[in-house]
Amino acid sequence: KYLDPIEITEETVRILRQKRCDLIVCLSHLGFEYTTDPNRISDRKLAAATDGIDLIIGGHTHTFLEKPVVAENRNGQKVVINQTGCYGVNLGRIDFYFSRNGKKVLDGRSIQIWLSFAGNYEFVKGIKCEYIQSHRYRSQYNGWQIRKVV
Repeated sequence: KYLDPIEITEETVRILRQKRCDLIVCLSHLGFEYTTDPNRISDRKLAAATDGIDLIIGGHTHTFLEKPVVAENRNGQKVVINQTGCYGVNLGRIDFYFSRNGKKVLDGRSIQIWLSFAGNYEFVKGIKCEYIQSHRYRSQYNGWQIRKVV
């Protein structure tokens, strides 16, 4: 049975707000954005169609964002969306600071966790990443190919 992500999100946000949650984080696997299929639900569409979400941590499209994207929800409030790519190449960090009057301030960034050697990238634990020109993957995750170093 297909459950509409927008309906489920609205119901979940309503329940969490009743419980007086100060910050609502959505862990999504919808994908960041689909330029070739603009009607497909994505993190950006979810943010725009709902209200009450503060942060969407997404997956599926393996989008490498250098820093979080700030979108607007249907009430014009800010929603932070972040993806850090795939295969553990980056680690995301987002800090929220709360004031006594309920304001939330955000700071976020992507942290590279690999070392660079002449165009190839070797991870600390024996994983190697090479940049490739791939028409299939270029728009999704910029052509990164990962393989185990033997």
